[in-house]
Order: sequence, then C-alpha cells, then structure tokens
Amino acid sequence: MTTSPARRLILIYVALSVLLYLFALLPGNPEYSSVWSFVGWVVFEALVVWRLWHGSLLAWLISFGAAVLTVIGLVLMAAPVEFGTIFILVVAIVQGITLASPSLLSFVWSAGETPAGSH
Repeated sequence: MTTSPARRLILIYVALSVLLYLFALLPGNPEYSSVWSFVGWVVFEALVVWRLWHGSLLAWLISFGAAVLTVIGLVLMAAPVEFGTIFILVVAIVQGITLASPSLLSFVWSAGETPAGSH
C-alpha cells in the first residue's frame, strides 16, 4: 500500500467510482445501452485513474470535470428528489472534494516539474 496522501485520495476516488458503477447495475437505475458500453466506460475510467495515479494533470481535469458536470447536470435538469438522484449527487460532490484536496492538487500540478540536478 502507498503512503502518499495523494495516492490514498486517488484510492478513495476509485472506491467512489466503483460505487457509482455498481449502483448503475442495480435494477431500476440508469443503465448502459449495452454490455460493451458499460465495459467501455469502465476501461476508460481505469485508464484515467491509471494516468491520475502517475500525476497526470489531464486525467485530473477529466475526473474533476466529470464530477462537476454530474452535479451541474443533475441540478439543471431538475432531477426528481429520490434516493438514486441523491446518491449520485452526494458521490459526485465527494469525488470533487477528494480531487480538489490540497495534497492531490499539488501532486498533479507539480508532476511535470523535475527536481533540480536530476537530469
């Protein structure tokens, strides 16, 4: 297991993403158009998380943008106030807060910098 605070936060983000995917698989919840659509999204999420694990700013932007757009989308479409909507809203907000934490922000924003003398 890692000792980096940023990587622990990435693991929290992954756990929240898994919760959302499992929630979508439950009967009566938003569903994917096909099994391949679901697999595609899981593979895409895995690639984004893999890059995030390595400090990618682009992966962070995609993840944070998805969390923010989920919240904005649910609010703007005036989704009905029911358990599913509240669950997705809360998970997306917690994902956004996790990604915006100072240790994770410094991890991705400083990933492109090389320490002096390491050439």
